[in-house]
Amino acid sequence: RHRARRPLRPLERPLLGLGFSADDKSFYFASDEDGTTYGVYAIDLDSGKKQLIFRDPDHDIGNTIFAPDGETPIGVMTGLGKPHPVFFDENSADAKLLRDIFSLFPEDRVQISTFSRDGSRALAMVYNDHRPSRCYLVDLKAGEVRELFNAAPWIDPRQMSGCASYTCRPAMA
Repeated sequence: RHRARRPLRPLERPLLGLGFSADDKSFYFASDEDGTTYGVYAIDLDSGKKQLIFRDPDHDIGNTIFAPDGETPIGVMTGLGKPHPVFFDENSADAKLLRDIFSLFPEDRVQISTFSRDGSRALAMVYNDHRPSRCYLVDLKAGEVRELFNAAPWIDPRQMSGCASYTCRPAMA
């Protein structure tokens, strides 16, 4: 889609491509460049300059969050247990929209599957450690949320246990 004017420097560590910025001037990727956790970087395609956008010092990043166009990466999920979103531009309209959708399901993990062509509706896959995935239609114009289906209706959430927590001893030398 875009040709760099200067050759890009080779990377020293493996990377996972996330996608192009909305203006096609940068490419986002995930890498553990410093040998710790995976973070998000952007490469300016004109200058070849690489910039760290986000890294959690304790956890690798999770799923990529895409804009309603379904192609432009705008953030990532991070954290253990119930991951939380981190947006590349926290004040963007897309970040605010997605944060509003995530807030509809405060106890759950939320992954937006797709948006309608006009951006007025979204499909949200919602789950947590004691309730299987459910798919919801989020109607942004009408302000309504409707469950479309339960991925495992035969599972009774009251009979599921939460995640167990263990304390590990330090590695033996």
